[in-house]
Amino acid sequence: MDNSRMDLHSWCGCLYEENLLFPNIDFNSFCSINLHDLTVNYIMMNPYESKDAFGLYAHGLQYGDISLFFPNNCRQIAVVERKNSCYRWIEIPLGISNAFYASAGEILNNSDVYLFPQKMDMGIWKIDIRDYTIKRCDDLNKLIEEDEQIPGSSFIDIGDGKGAYVTLDNSLRVFDIKTKDTKKYTFDEKYSLFRCFFHEDDFWFTQNKSTTILRWNIKKDFITEYSPLEEINWFRDGIPYSKLCFLNDKAIVLNNSIYDVMELYPERPEKGIVKAFSYPEGFGVSPGRLVEFAAVFDAFEIIDNKLYLIPSCADRMLVYDILTEKVNTVDFSINTEQLSFEPMINNYYLENPFYSLKKFINMVV
Repeated sequence: MDNSRMDLHSWCGCLYEENLLFPNIDFNSFCSINLHDLTVNYIMMNPYESKDAFGLYAHGLQYGDISLFFPNNCRQIAVVERKNSCYRWIEIPLGISNAFYASAGEILNNSDVYLFPQKMDMGIWKIDIRDYTIKRCDDLNKLIEEDEQIPGSSFIDIGDGKGAYVTLDNSLRVFDIKTKDTKKYTFDEKYSLFRCFFHEDDFWFTQNKSTTILRWNIKKDFITEYSPLEEINWFRDGIPYSKLCFLNDKAIVLNNSIYDVMELYPERPEKGIVKAFSYPEGFGVSPGRLVEFAAVFDAFEIIDNKLYLIPSCADRMLVYDILTEKVNTVDFSINTEQLSFEPMINNYYLENPFYSLKKFINMVV
């Protein structure tokens, strides 16, 4: 890559009209990409954090023309009013007990956002989007404090004021903000739940090390298993998948510790899980990013029958045409001249010594 350009990576994004706003993982910055002309621009940074701060935000929510980003390694909720380009920061008043807030996910109920933490002592917080006030909800916290932790990115909003997450004891917790009711469902020990997803009234689960994906019909209490029909190519031990993207009649399975993006057909479990497409020539991973928890792709957007895969480890964005099933790459880097500072890439990501960058590139091209 040209030395004047730098790869960008993100765990989330907020789409407004044709512009995707996203927080960068590697250093303190928010950037945007126009999904029409594919131009990338630097927008802002969190003024309360150092310029080389790593992984500040991991979750985003779009509410009308307002984009909200929730902290992973800081105390400030970032709010961007997209129409008038107004930025503001909502401080989470944690006191001295926690240096930062790590969000697990959120529930949107009317104009209120309920923010759930990865560690319960950080508290559940309610943000009123109308006036940007914030309030700690100790009554809600007590309902689930026995869980102690919510694994990062395992919390999902399932609609109608309800949320769900996978617990550390292999259970599913369903939480209702409106009724302040919670239910816990425990699964067989043969399963090792990692992340949950919700689609057409069914819960779906990826697992910690198993390549089998589970679909649970909660009304019938019935589990359908989807397993690979071909050998899986791993580039490290760990969690195979990161996210599920449900399209028309199939789901795209984003990769975490395996080389390939996969796919499955919800109504055809006998077809199993197979490779979705071949990577375009030259596609690879940004230098220094092959580690246990760095997914190749961990976020996506769907617009105009195209699936945009946002890189959290890869060196480019992938664009999958849902109708033609063709895939192209899009440059996901920024000209450093746009930045008001000289970014220093945090060494938090170190290349896995067992799986070199060259090996990965040779496998995917």
